[in-house]
Amino acid sequence: MNAPTKPVFLDTPMFAPGEVFSLTDATESRAEPWFNQSLVRANDSVLRVAKLHGEFHHHSHDTDELFFVVDGAMQIDIAGELHDLRAGQGVCIPAGVTHRTRADHPATVLLVAAIEASMAGAAPAKPD
Repeated sequence: MNAPTKPVFLDTPMFAPGEVFSLTDATESRAEPWFNQSLVRANDSVLRVAKLHGEFHHHSHDTDELFFVVDGAMQIDIAGELHDLRAGQGVCIPAGVTHRTRADHPATVLLVAAIEASMAGAAPAKPD
């Protein structure tokens, strides 16, 4: 597997509550191999769409984080245990648990997390 990919995080939600949103609209113009776009806030959480291709570094959050694969497949290492997820499958990572995501081919993933979630762990790779 290649070195961890430098992610692009777009934290400003694209859509307002009550506005119809589209995963296609959120992802079609992005060329990065790894990006994470906030779609909409709901209560104290945010729904994000991510395009994954490559691997991210080991890290944890101070709140739970839910992953749901929409298209493609990914692997997630949860506290040293590797899990394969295909379209239609998901997992919720409990707060404080170290994890790392990887995708050998492009995958589209929905994420649900607390708006104010913070990340702890190794720094992401520097861009090439």
